[in-house]
Amino acid sequence: DTGSSSAVWRRRLRGAARRILGPDLTHDLADGARRVARGGARRLRRAPHALARPVVRRLRAIYPSSLRLLAFNVPCVGHTLALEPDVILCHDLNTLATGVIAKRLTGRPLLYDSHELFLERNLGARSRGWDRVVWGPVEWLSIGRCDAVFTVAEGIARHLARQYGITRPKLIRNVQPYEPPAPRTTLLADELDVPADHAIVLYPGAITVHRGLEELIDSAPYLQRAVYVIMGYARNPAYLESLRERARRLGVLDERVRFRDAVPINDVVRYTGSADLGIVPTQRICLSYEFEASNKIFHCLMAGVPLAMSNHIEKRMLVERHGIGVLFDETDPRAIAQAVNDLLGDDAVRRRMRAACLEAARTLNWEREEHTLRSVFKDLLGDRVPEVPPVRIAPRSTPASPSTPPPLPRPRRWPRHELAAGAAHVPRPPGGHGHRPHTERAAGRPPPRRPASRHRP
Repeated sequence: DTGSSSAVWRRRLRGAARRILGPDLTHDLADGARRVARGGARRLRRAPHALARPVVRRLRAIYPSSLRLLAFNVPCVGHTLALEPDVILCHDLNTLATGVIAKRLTGRPLLYDSHELFLERNLGARSRGWDRVVWGPVEWLSIGRCDAVFTVAEGIARHLARQYGITRPKLIRNVQPYEPPAPRTTLLADELDVPADHAIVLYPGAITVHRGLEELIDSAPYLQRAVYVIMGYARNPAYLESLRERARRLGVLDERVRFRDAVPINDVVRYTGSADLGIVPTQRICLSYEFEASNKIFHCLMAGVPLAMSNHIEKRMLVERHGIGVLFDETDPRAIAQAVNDLLGDDAVRRRMRAACLEAARTLNWEREEHTLRSVFKDLLGDRVPEVPPVRIAPRSTPASPSTPPPLPRPRRWPRHELAAGAAHVPRPPGGHGHRPHTERAAGRPPPRRPASRHRP
């Protein structure tokens, strides 16, 4: 019994070490211990070096950022004191140590903005073990000393309250300022030369790992009269090229999968509004992504574009509460394509979801979130902050109705040799987007009114 119980404890210790330190570092430590044991007494004096060497090597090679970020808080304290602030706002966990020390020295109120689960965020191929070792105690010791805590998702708020036994944090979402509904355009279709009878399914966001872009491309062969447009900025050009190569191998590059560079932030809603459907295939690789409600979702709401999204907690809550789209299994390319095809094939459902998106945008906008934020400052600073005015959202001039008749197809693009006589061809300037068609620009006439949608069921 004693032998079996000791074996159980050894297994538990090994499991805990792997969870905290990661499998690679655990293996290096065990290997160092075995070398010391085999060397006997002669190597006993070298045991500390043999055990410390893999730790130092791993710290230098893989986990330097955690320690560097923690050390960064030391000079930040001096800069904070020099500013003589009335209130201290720490944006995410990597600045919270600065805030706690500055509060202790100045007595000023401290706010903590947890805009993601820092200990459970996407680190790519890196292990989160050292982040938990370095930053876990900082959050555990500091969060209770904050005068107010707020975050971007309901799931994160519940998790932090349960994890640390604090009052549930305020919810301040990462959403857009309200924009009245704009006429639908064919901006993306014109730029990317998408056929008139094909719908555009838009991914508007960062092009990086674990966002489900591989699965999205793998689902492209199963699409029916639809095109994926991946629009965003790739921090790693090699990763973007790997996605292009993946699409090329499947025979869908520049056919069912198109890539477009990121657009200025003020143009995102306008470009999003020229799509028929938004898609968010984020993978469930960390708890922070499970609770994610990224700003690309709220861009689509503001543009009145229904969504197809991963079946995660926060996204599921938005769909159930507001009826803005559908959910799919983000790990299955066929399931992704099936959800897209079903939604594009049902015009009545899509019109109802478009109306729901526009209605949800009247609630999920920055004007309302700003009101919550300013109210927090008012509670902390009292009369030094002016009264917070009520939120006023302008009424819709033309309410969206599910009974709106189906839109007409997009006008035909005439070949250059069929242009009307006297309308000279004017080439589109390189990099210029959103210009009038060639005939209208040459003749000086306003462009024709664009239809509400280009997809024909």
